[in-house]
Amino acid sequence: MGSCAAAVIATAVAGTVAAAVAMALAASPAHGAPAERPKVDPETHPLTQVPKGRSTGEQVLRFPAWVAERPFWLLGRGLEGTLTWVEQKEIIQKIGNLPGWLRRNHLVLGPSQQGTGTGTGLVVGTFAGVGHGMVMATTDWTAREYQRHELLIRTPLSRSVGITAFGRFDRRARDNFYGFGQSTKEEDRTQYSQDAVSAGLALGWRMEEWTFRVEGGWADSDPLEDPFDDEHPSTLDEFPGLPGADGAKLVSVGGRMGRGALNHHVEAAANVYYDADDDVYGFNRYELTIYHAVPVFRGDRMLAFRLHGVTTEPRDDRSVPFWMLPEISARNGLRAYDAWRFRDLDAVVMNVEYRFPIWDIGLPSGAGVDAVLFFDAGRVSPALEDDLIWREFKSDAGFGLRARTDRFVLARLNAAFAADDWRLELVTGRDF
Repeated sequence: MGSCAAAVIATAVAGTVAAAVAMALAASPAHGAPAERPKVDPETHPLTQVPKGRSTGEQVLRFPAWVAERPFWLLGRGLEGTLTWVEQKEIIQKIGNLPGWLRRNHLVLGPSQQGTGTGTGLVVGTFAGVGHGMVMATTDWTAREYQRHELLIRTPLSRSVGITAFGRFDRRARDNFYGFGQSTKEEDRTQYSQDAVSAGLALGWRMEEWTFRVEGGWADSDPLEDPFDDEHPSTLDEFPGLPGADGAKLVSVGGRMGRGALNHHVEAAANVYYDADDDVYGFNRYELTIYHAVPVFRGDRMLAFRLHGVTTEPRDDRSVPFWMLPEISARNGLRAYDAWRFRDLDAVVMNVEYRFPIWDIGLPSGAGVDAVLFFDAGRVSPALEDDLIWREFKSDAGFGLRARTDRFVLARLNAAFAADDWRLELVTGRDF
């Protein structure tokens, strides 16, 4: 009896083992076929995830940041409370669908691209496909009577090489001029108006993450005229004999290379300018921009750094039209100062920003609003390599709001304060 029971138990165990082996073989791939690897999104890969716990050092650093963020966090709660959650998503989704509707109807519509100091404006236009390329015509008007009318043609030669050509008319209704150098004051402001016609041709190609471009251009800038209003003195009256006051016809050739994405990029350029009329003007220009944003505090905050430098070298005792001198102002990162505030042969500006989310709209595009705390510093000089003295840098600090998606910046509202000036500005489509 005992041996019979043992035999029954042994048979049952053997049957269980055989069933388990059969199930394992059925679930495994055929012999010789590689097992299919699970697909892992790089954004959610275990190696890229930040641990949920915080170190003691991070907690210590996080406390002052939390204090600075608290008023903006309350603002974000207020933004969310202005609309119901469903309405928020519906309204933002309609706005997000607008560019697609415009493209399907070969239309262009957007905010002015003429930059800080020109006033709020609007770009409208149309485009059409020509072969594998595109022809686009746009007109850009602002509330301060600036104009830009442009015809653009893009033609790809291959998947990585293309040609771009453009023709453009610009009317600058009231550009600022304060004088040369670092010591100009707000009360030195004068204004002028100027029309210019330009055209250019560029050959560009992409090599992995890098882009390269060889470009040539021609620009005919008219003599200066008095500004469109008398809010400020005329540049012609206050600064007689300025180089470029009688206009200039310039031809340029150069190259540009860059690599980047939403949160990091580097770009370098070199251009040579020739006088198409006589030998009054002639100069070389070199530019370098480095930008990088890194996640801090478990990756939901960003610390951004930017360095932008320009140097200009007149050739053979020739001159540079004053309106083509490098400058620092709200146009390129010194946000407390009006456009064209400081000009000279060389310029450098540095920016540091701390960004943190205050409102997540809840769309797949990642649309939301960040609050920003920032600090800017920069200077101009006739010979920058001899003048990099920190105490002589102009600086400002401030705060703002940044509307963005996962792919690009939508708009920014900045309030910047310096020792001798302050400024509130709205910019679209860019950080700096």
